[in-house]
Amino acid sequence: MKYAIPVMLVLGLMALLVSGCQADPPSTTASVAATGAVASETMAEKAEAASKPDTSQVTAIAPPPVAPAAATPDEATTGTGPMGAETAPPAPAPEPRELAGVFEDTSERRTISVTGQGKATASPDVAILELGVESIGETVQEARAQSAEATIGLIEALTDAGVAEDDIGTRSIRINPRMNYETQTVTGYEVSNRLVVKIRDLELVGAAIDGAAAAAGDSTRLRGIDFSVEDTSPLEEEARGAAVENATDKAGQLAEGLGVTLGRVVSVNESDFGGIPYPRAAAEFGLAGAAAAAAGTPVLAGDVEITVTILAVFEIEDGKSQ
Repeated sequence: MKYAIPVMLVLGLMALLVSGCQADPPSTTASVAATGAVASETMAEKAEAASKPDTSQVTAIAPPPVAPAAATPDEATTGTGPMGAETAPPAPAPEPRELAGVFEDTSERRTISVTGQGKATASPDVAILELGVESIGETVQEARAQSAEATIGLIEALTDAGVAEDDIGTRSIRINPRMNYETQTVTGYEVSNRLVVKIRDLELVGAAIDGAAAAAGDSTRLRGIDFSVEDTSPLEEEARGAAVENATDKAGQLAEGLGVTLGRVVSVNESDFGGIPYPRAAAEFGLAGAAAAAAGTPVLAGDVEITVTILAVFEIEDGKSQ
């Protein structure tokens, strides 16, 4: 029995220890749960704070302007915009302006259109010759040398005939190979030199041609001859006046035939004019048959005719002609 009290004491202590272990876990669990809840709440607050923009250093940016919505028919009529806001009524369309002399009503205009032609004739006082030489050689140097010699002789013959040097000019110079197209080989070279010669004394034309042919020989080429008037202004004025008179006469005849009164001229257009040579008979120069060949090259200047054509539009006045 001496150990009974110690044993009972030990058992009592063990019982107290067991009861203490059973009470601690609930308090520990509650403490851990509370700590987790606080941690979760803190993390949520940090996440929410991170999602919000930091406005401490952000400058305010104005939103882009928004175009006003188009007014509905009711809003345009009542002068109210969306949400009842008042808007200014649309500006009235500008009234059309009349531009005097720009827009002219011609739908009711009655007109007569005619063409008039006038002619003026005169004897030419200038002859234009297109002379030249053509030379052929085995090489370019040979053909060019022959062409140069023939051209110099031709120019001297013209000046000896009385043609001024200032009235002689070069039209073109060409160098071309002569081909054998069957063998596709070059057989030689051809050099041509063309001159334009103005002869102011028509009596020298025949002598100039003969002298050029004698100087250049078989190399001589005559491309053409034209006769004209040095100053055509007087002929143009004469032909233009005749064209106006002709057009007026035609319009008057048409108006009289239609029983209307001819009014003012609305418009006049002039076409280009040109000279047309008309050769005269060789008998006027005393050239006929074999005698002409013995006398040298016959040159017939003929006449130069200047023609002017106009288109005239006349207005028809109200009322009948008397």
